[in-house]
Amino acid sequence: DSPLKLAAYNGREAILELLLKQPGLDVNLAGGQYRQTALHLACIKGHTGIVRMLLAHPTITCLNAVDSEGDSPLMVTANKGHEAVVELLLQQPGLDVNLAGGRCRRTALHEASAEGHAGIVRRLLAHPGLTCHNALDIDGCSPLMEALAENRVECVRELVAVEGVDLENRDLQGRGLEEVGRVWGHGQEAWQVVREEIGR
Repeated sequence: DSPLKLAAYNGREAILELLLKQPGLDVNLAGGQYRQTALHLACIKGHTGIVRMLLAHPTITCLNAVDSEGDSPLMVTANKGHEAVVELLLQQPGLDVNLAGGRCRRTALHEASAEGHAGIVRRLLAHPGLTCHNALDIDGCSPLMEALAENRVECVRELVAVEGVDLENRDLQGRGLEEVGRVWGHGQEAWQVVREEIGR
């Protein structure tokens, strides 16, 4: 990997600062086994300062770049739960907050919902450009269904409060929210939150 990517991954801000001043530096370079950029690596590790430095570079264009797995910087940091990094990314003009990628065609909202990162779910839902609250992944699952399947109670609370969220969603096997919440056995508590919303 390049010195830039190594510095980004390891959180070496002083080294990164020097590298970013080098003429001809390709800050958007993707490489390695997973074709990740320095921004991907900093987001994975949750290095807020590094991410801020990279985003401030005048030639940065890889905000929505996807790696070999189809994941963008926003997706990987939403999955890892780095809320401060997510907030930095959400402030960037041109960010595609609805981008679906990876093998399962999941959005950042899917990732945060499935992993139980309620603060990130809240920040994503508050973004004015977000329209993917009912987006379906390759299995036909919405972010709400992902959160419900993993019994992510606080994420479910955030999602059911969204106007227009689909409470009738069924996945490609025909399973609805109730079956996911009750039969799978993981989402008993989260299912009660959905039941309360349906009953209103």
